[in-house]
Amino acid sequence: MGDPEVLAALYKEHFDPVRRRAQAITRCPHAAEDAAQDALLATFAQLDRLDHGAFGAYATTVARRNALRQRTLVPDAHEPREEDHAHAVILRDHVRGALNALPERQRQAMFLQVYADRPNDEIGDALGLTANAAGQLLHRARRSLQSSLEAS
Repeated sequence: MGDPEVLAALYKEHFDPVRRRAQAITRCPHAAEDAAQDALLATFAQLDRLDHGAFGAYATTVARRNALRQRTLVPDAHEPREEDHAHAVILRDHVRGALNALPERQRQAMFLQVYADRPNDEIGDALGLTANAAGQLLHRARRSLQSSLEAS
């Protein structure tokens, strides 16, 4: 993915501006942090495809999209209720745990589809699979996630 020192420097430089942009949309500091972290992870995955200097713009765009999704978790974006945030945190932790329990290739495929917004043919190329095989891998990953989340 890249040099850890470079990634750490990019994270340090861009996290606060990306988080502030997300918070302007969500009006919730916790949701904004989640949106910013997810945006930076997705941007790191695209680092080799980005032009020099485009990191911040790309991360901000992804954070905006994530923040808009996060905002739907909070009924009143101006005054989020504590129990809604607690539920969202619990749900996020369950999803992360379920994702971590997936086999590595399924986890990679899910990351490429959900966070990097890649189509099956690009996921297949990245994993050395055909587009059809990538679709099957994603199907198995979603079924595993669903089963894991229903069990928790």
